[in-house]
Amino acid sequence: MTVDELSQLRPDPSRQRGGAAGGVAVDIDERSLEGARRNLRPFPTMQVMRRSAYDLPFEGRFDLAFSIGVIHHLEYPQRALERMARAVKPGGRVLIWVYVPRTIGGYSSRISCDD
Repeated sequence: MTVDELSQLRPDPSRQRGGAAGGVAVDIDERSLEGARRNLRPFPTMQVMRRSAYDLPFEGRFDLAFSIGVIHHLEYPQRALERMARAVKPGGRVLIWVYVPRTIGGYSSRISCDD
């Protein structure tokens, strides 16, 4: 999920007892990060980090890593995908959403990160 999309999340009191224990929003654009910090304040377990998709410092930390509308813009998408796969726990999932030309829809596929 991009920082912009994460920044649109709002607390839902009915879900406070379930859902994700936390997460990390990553972007390289400082303006996007400022907005994410402001909008994610109600989520104290969310961290906002300035980092390249090529340089994710996580290994086996997350149940889910996802990218929406980013991978296909990168010069080296395979490298970013490898970093995302490394960031998830065994059995975790990497979700990638890319734009489909001339449509509003998108394409998604499940990728297993198990060795």
